[in-house]
Amino acid sequence: MRKFLPLLLLASSLLSACSSMPTTTPLLEQARADFVSAQNSPQVANYAKAEMQAASDALREANAAATEREPVARIDQLAYLAKQKIATTQEIAKQKAAEASVADSGKQRDAMRLEQRTNEADRAKQSAEQAKQSADQATLAAQIAQGQTAQAEQATMDEQAKAR
Repeated sequence: MRKFLPLLLLASSLLSACSSMPTTTPLLEQARADFVSAQNSPQVANYAKAEMQAASDALREANAAATEREPVARIDQLAYLAKQKIATTQEIAKQKAAEASVADSGKQRDAMRLEQRTNEADRAKQSAEQAKQSADQATLAAQIAQGQTAQAEQATMDEQAKAR
């Protein structure tokens, strides 16, 4: 019997170690995996911090129930609630990211419209400047023509006066 005493002690310590391990269920494991996935999502980090905290609290409660070795039905119930909060968190993050994308698209559209209007205004300004230059040249040409006409009339009058 003394030979088997160390083996019995080893077996009892292994059994007691196994009995102190928390109970887990497939649903709880899935909730944990979903939580890690949500936690690693940049959308969740940017857009759903409060919701992620609520999901974290729910998962912590499910893990505590597993650690306390509560009935499997209770653990599954808490894991289900945590899983739903995690899914809600991910959906809210997706929605807010989509809304941000739409808002960003609107800003880009407005910026493009502003640039287009600025370009149109610049072209209109250039056209106006060209028209003003053309008008100034026409005015100068008219003044030159008037001067030449006046000179021609003066020359005609001088010729007429010489002829008299």
